[in-house]
Amino acid sequence: MRLSTKKIIVGLNEKLGSERFKKNHITNPIFFTRNRCINFTIVMVSLINKLSKSLSIEITKYLQRFGQSIVSKQAFSKARYKVSHQAFIELNETFVTSYYSQGEYQLFRNRYLLLAADGSDYELPWQPDIIEEFGTHDNGQGQPKCLSKGVNIWDVVNQINISSSFGTYRKSEKAYFKDAWKSTLNLLDEAKFKAKKLLLLDALYPQFALMARLSTENTDFIISCGASFCREVIVFMKTQKEEATLVIPIFSDSDRKSVFKKQYPNLIIPQEIKVRVIRLRLENEPDRCLLISLGLKEFDSKEIQQIFLMRWGQETSFRFDKSRSEVENFASKKGEGIYQEFYANLFANNLTQLLIQDAQLLLDEKQKSKNNKHHYYINQSVAKGLMKDELPVLLHQLEDTDKFCNRMIELFLKNTVPRIPNRSFPRQRKHKLKFSMNYRRIF
Repeated sequence: MRLSTKKIIVGLNEKLGSERFKKNHITNPIFFTRNRCINFTIVMVSLINKLSKSLSIEITKYLQRFGQSIVSKQAFSKARYKVSHQAFIELNETFVTSYYSQGEYQLFRNRYLLLAADGSDYELPWQPDIIEEFGTHDNGQGQPKCLSKGVNIWDVVNQINISSSFGTYRKSEKAYFKDAWKSTLNLLDEAKFKAKKLLLLDALYPQFALMARLSTENTDFIISCGASFCREVIVFMKTQKEEATLVIPIFSDSDRKSVFKKQYPNLIIPQEIKVRVIRLRLENEPDRCLLISLGLKEFDSKEIQQIFLMRWGQETSFRFDKSRSEVENFASKKGEGIYQEFYANLFANNLTQLLIQDAQLLLDEKQKSKNNKHHYYINQSVAKGLMKDELPVLLHQLEDTDKFCNRMIELFLKNTVPRIPNRSFPRQRKHKLKFSMNYRRIF
């Protein structure tokens, strides 16, 4: 176990057990002032551990294991709403600032913090309080659904979710991105992070104002866009060239100037924006473009495309959340409970990823002396499943931190998978199954 891992966990435990943290995140100053069976820490840790089974079963097993008196699910439900979901957000922010201030993270090419941003919709329980908080959507093909929306800023190399903005379905994904990106920059500044950032964005995000802003924030970018994104891109696509440098006037174009002001009103409008553009050829799809900041001159067009494809790791993280950890299987009928479980799941995944990284370092050392055909990695699905019901041991400090971490790392090392490049098989499904045989739940 790395020394930084221990420091991060010790810091999180200190925060979780502090009176100041509790007072900042209870909804009424009189809550949790008496010695009850369910206290502030029990509520926090039980939600971080994920309520995946029947609430009565989860609470009974949890309290039995840790020598507490058994209470009803109604008592737990009443207690959980005395805690604000901001507590889980602060825990994750503490984790992120500690992680990036320790200096044991990995950089892409030893230079860039490689980040990806993407959003997703989440289906929520059809309950009056949740509907009022998050809103509904009807595509005209069936019953309306209660949905929420969120955007994650994902560290591609270290697989850490730095920041998430989550809430009502009525708010646009671009607005959620602005909130999540602002939070990311604040957290990295607090951690005194100095390395250059490289942001990968899909076709939803190309904006002239965003490109101008990123250039002022020590951030390079690779942004996908359609063939008709702007006049300059249309002309480029007609030339059939593979690469070019575009000069895009802003200040002299009244329409672009107006949109620029609406998107980022406090940003100085530049005369023009210069970007590098690369044609992206896709199989069975129309050609697209990648818009690249001029600071990435060290990479040729093939390398740029390979880097952009690395953002697929964030897509698979959404698949993991929805199919393996069943993040949409909420155990609350209230909007506040949805926020609690979403951000608790985010924190639990990051904390588990910290131990996965330690296990991967040991696995990489072992592979140096072996002549394996493929490189092996820790099976993340198994690792995160193994942490279920072990997280309370860590966060209640029932076992020495060193002993706990080394025990879990040993378990992780027994569950590895090879990464086989260019491995693809066509799907041949004879019957439509309600539950996938390949993506079984892990909790």
